[in-house]
Amino acid sequence: MIKKASEIDFMALERLSLLSLFQRDSDYWRRCIGLQYNGHRDIFLCLSGDDKPVGFVIYNRAPRYAPFVRLDIPEIQDLFVAPEYRQCGYAKSMISYCEDLAREEGKDTIGIGVGLHAGYGAAQNLYVRLGYVPDGQGVTYSRETVPANASVFNDDDLSLMLIKSL
Repeated sequence: MIKKASEIDFMALERLSLLSLFQRDSDYWRRCIGLQYNGHRDIFLCLSGDDKPVGFVIYNRAPRYAPFVRLDIPEIQDLFVAPEYRQCGYAKSMISYCEDLAREEGKDTIGIGVGLHAGYGAAQNLYVRLGYVPDGQGVTYSRETVPANASVFNDDDLSLMLIKSL
């Protein structure tokens, strides 16, 4: 089951230390939840069958990445599934949920970025299996296109932006 974060008792998540499960601090969550109120993004929690939070995803209608802005493409961001729940279909469910939301909003394309180091290997494979392809703009660093022959760090900010026709 997927629920909008504002529908879930934030303080209960904090008391149960579930924020650390998602490798984020409470300031991050407060900022994300606050940004929902302007309608630009929604944060969704994925719950297991017994209502335990196992992952989250952000659906961003106003991404920073210029080609997505120009083409009015919403972006799936910060997709995360707790390690003990990976390989169970939760990430695929959250992606599908965001795709359905984009369709409901009249979008014909959705985007997602993926890191390039080996730690993102499973995500890279999943996104390709789900039909995502590179947007043709090359790699980005902090959502800015990296020019030819530039040197950048291969950290979490180095990514390839992918799109999928809906």
